[in-house]
Amino acid sequence: ELLKSGSLRITKFIGFDEKEISIPNQLDGTPITVVGENAFAKCTGIEKVIIPEGIESIENGAFAGCESLKTVLLPSTLKWLGNKPKMSTPRYSWETPSEMSHDGVFQGTSICAIDLPAGLTFLGKKAFQYCKSLIKIDLPNGITVIPENCFSSCSSLKTIALPDNLSAIHTYAFYNTGLEQIDIPPSCKEIARVAFKGCEHLNQVLLHEGLTKIGDSAFEN
Repeated sequence: ELLKSGSLRITKFIGFDEKEISIPNQLDGTPITVVGENAFAKCTGIEKVIIPEGIESIENGAFAGCESLKTVLLPSTLKWLGNKPKMSTPRYSWETPSEMSHDGVFQGTSICAIDLPAGLTFLGKKAFQYCKSLIKIDLPNGITVIPENCFSSCSSLKTIALPDNLSAIHTYAFYNTGLEQIDIPPSCKEIARVAFKGCEHLNQVLLHEGLTKIGDSAFEN
């Protein structure tokens, strides 16, 4: 699909479930910059994906349900992991059922670890939801918000390094994860309701001056 910018978006992968896929970054000389919504969704045979330099955005559900996917190599050019938010979208998930119906980029995959590029500035809702093999992740400093359900039900996630510029952690962001400790950076002003609900292994939480709001049931159970 040709975008207004003159570059291309991959809209759908048609083929057999190969174990390793290298996504192209150009077609007949025209650059490809976006992996579109649900483009590789439920390709259950894929185990490894190589995303080349030049790709700037991976949209909602792009690899959702790729249950065998363990390894993803991301390019330094990647800025968006999930769809760009609409300015008119209300703040909380219960106000936007249509938005919440979208799957996250890597929702339900078998990723154990992933290196996010330093230039990444946006994480979408549910981006890593149900990634039950994910053990550790470091978030780059360009990330300012951890959105709804971003890491919910990542039951093996024990360690996360939060970005220095983080301003808010939204609802269910770390619901039912395996986190053992968390250091909320001084830049963070809000922890939304049920953000860490069900984190039964969480035994140490560091909060800093600058935090102004902790929502209902943020650390329940």
